Amino acid sequence: MQVAWNRDLLYRDRQPPSSWEPILLTEDFHLVSVVEGNKLQAKFIIRDDIFDTCGNTEVSDKAVTVKTILGPLGQEDVDILRCVGLNYAKHIREAGRTPTHSHSSFSNHTAYSRSWPRFDDVAAYTAGNHISSRKLQRNPKLSRNVPQWGFSKVFDTYAPLGLALISSSLIGDPRELRLQTIVDGKLRREEFLSDSLFECACLVYYLSQGTILRKGSVIVTALQDTLGWSQTTKVPDTRYNHACTYQ
Repeated sequence: MQVAWNRDLLYRDRQPPSSWEPILLTEDFHLVSVVEGNKLQAKFIIRDDIFDTCGNTEVSDKAVTVKTILGPLGQEDVDILRCVGLNYAKHIREAGRTPTHSHSSFSNHTAYSRSWPRFDDVAAYTAGNHISSRKLQRNPKLSRNVPQWGFSKVFDTYAPLGLALISSSLIGDPRELRLQTIVDGKLRREEFLSDSLFECACLVYYLSQGTILRKGSVIVTALQDTLGWSQTTKVPDTRYNHACTYQ
């Protein structure tokens, strides 16, 4: 799915926030560091629909210095967010579970008539954190049947995405993507998408059975290894501010 931009971020330069394509001096530019140093330039994306493929959306020549980045997608851009569980081999072993022939999933609409594998309908990739309230998920007094994977994972502020959307035209094979979680400068989680039992195209095919896969649907490929609540080393108290990076 060829969109008009290579990278898309949401910049709060005015109300409402608008979409911009960052100008990267090198491919390994770290968006957070360059924004904090006021070094990131971006071009304005003229659009009514960020996923437009008909030429109605275009990247202008207007450039500004980016100061504050928001999540790349607004509520009006996302039809539904679907999260897949138990999809990474290391996570399955860590949780003491066994691999399955089908997916565990929960939602925060999809009929797909073509055969898997297909990447044509994937507009972009990004990092994200679906977030879980373990108390509401695993405490029998609160969740009744344990684990409870609905209410505990779908609060309004959950599932932050970004900082940017990366066009699928830049990615190639998503199985080569590496995912990292860094908290206070320490690597807490690292894995390649190739560790997943069901790759991205397979998830699109599976989740598209029975209902329409609408434009703007987001699929979270699941949690990688190293669950925070299962670690023996101290994990930062989430009641306080910590520098947490997903990339």
